[in-house]
Amino acid sequence: ASLLLLALFQASKADDSWDYTLEHSLDGVTFQERNNFRIRVSDLASGRKKVEFSPYEVDADTVQKLLTLSKNGESYLLRTNVRPSGVAPAYVTTHVPACALIASGLVESIIFHLDSTERLISFEYANEIFEASSPVCSDTGGKKLKKIKSR
Repeated sequence: ASLLLLALFQASKADDSWDYTLEHSLDGVTFQERNNFRIRVSDLASGRKKVEFSPYEVDADTVQKLLTLSKNGESYLLRTNVRPSGVAPAYVTTHVPACALIASGLVESIIFHLDSTERLISFEYANEIFEASSPVCSDTGGKKLKKIKSR
């Protein structure tokens, strides 16, 4: 069972920003709301974008499920709906070995790709990768994993 993440999309042209609601599945079947993020144009002259994430606190059960994925060499999957609400969904997906999240202390490094109209078209992880047999994949090293930090 892999951890899946679903983002539901809502566009807001008024302030050149797009809001997403993230949901995740720790069993690969059912989804629960996780947190939100916004992609916005922070500098109109340069077209520079900024991504802002709301915090996401994880409970002990979630950490245990992530550790199980990691120990089993499974991937943490992300799936994002790139269409506005009210339109049939279209998803883009990325993945990273769950071990990479455990080893990073639950720090996600995500790169977003936008089209010429500033809409999300794909995204990818940029976390350091470890072999599933590495000790960092099955042990938190004494770190208290309390929230997923996205950047």
